[in-house]
Amino acid sequence: MKRYMLIALALILVLSLCACGGDPAATEPAGTTNSDVTPSTTPKGYTFTYNGTQFGVDMAVDSVLTKLGEPKDKYTSQSCAFGGEDTVYYYSSIQISTNNEQGYERIYSIYLEDDLVSTEKGICIGNTADQVKAAYGEADAASSDSCLIYAKDGMSLRFNLTDGKVSSILYNMV
Repeated sequence: MKRYMLIALALILVLSLCACGGDPAATEPAGTTNSDVTPSTTPKGYTFTYNGTQFGVDMAVDSVLTKLGEPKDKYTSQSCAFGGEDTVYYYSSIQISTNNEQGYERIYSIYLEDDLVSTEKGICIGNTADQVKAAYGEADAASSDSCLIYAKDGMSLRFNLTDGKVSSILYNMV
């Protein structure tokens, strides 16, 4: 009798685990697929301007790349954080990271590499933490001595600090 109970419980467990691995399209409401997602042409939160082109996270990258021209380099790989593929576009002083999980390629981060570029409020690598606070106000509670974080509209602007000075700047979706 115990043997039959154990077999029945094992069978129920196996069937319930199989149900978890079903086709995700089968659980989506009719008419909602990734191809139905409309690419955004408006950035979320803080924006960045490079070579006269203003852009930010959660935007479709196509129009941005058209305006910026050919990158110095580009690298594409399977995404570890999202579905689909990630692509990093390398320009002088910046990196633009994108993902195509939504059915189009959208920007999920912008990384400023050196002091030749700055944020919309004039902050660049090498500025002090006090200069960042003067431009952006008090940082979010998640900030520390090594980084100042400013969140806005589903994205964050992160200033990493080394010895009290900005060592990198990252615009990122949260």
